[in-house]
Amino acid sequence: MAGIEWHTSMIYARDSSWTEKKPILLDFFNPDSVGCKHMDKETYTQERVVKFVNDHLVPLRLDHEDKPFSRDYNLIWTPTLIILDQDGREYQRSLGFQPPEELVPNLMLGVAKVYFSLKNYNAAKLHLDEVLNQYPESGSAPEAVYFLGVNQFKHKDDPAELRKMYESLQEKYPDSRWTKSAAPFRNL
Repeated sequence: MAGIEWHTSMIYARDSSWTEKKPILLDFFNPDSVGCKHMDKETYTQERVVKFVNDHLVPLRLDHEDKPFSRDYNLIWTPTLIILDQDGREYQRSLGFQPPEELVPNLMLGVAKVYFSLKNYNAAKLHLDEVLNQYPESGSAPEAVYFLGVNQFKHKDDPAELRKMYESLQEKYPDSRWTKSAAPFRNL
């Protein structure tokens, strides 16, 4: 399988994002960063990562010193990965090295948030369900449960979806910050 073919121009990536109807994966890269080197060696070489990025995202890699973007996106550490919509608005951010088993669900979550913001609730649900079905033990899973509940509430206009979300979080991830954030919904 071929690797990830990174774009190196924000303008080109945004044009591709509009044309392909895919969010952008912005990777701020520092060639001297140990985390960036490990991402290239251990994570971006994995078939499941390459496939997900190529199928669902427009990959954009910018140098960590690329101004104005490093300033505009408040870059403080590398690697920094940001999921953007077609207009360059940020929806998901992660800092530091991520192994494949954490990166893929994190990217799925970011893609779901972009679709949610576009009110494409079915596409958002598809990606959130995929996080929960394929990566239930990942660090992204509790947040995916939370956003699935919010997504379903917005889609169906049914407050019962928020209570179901809280109950699911309480059962599966009782110590998660997302469970605490959902606590007010237990009374719905």
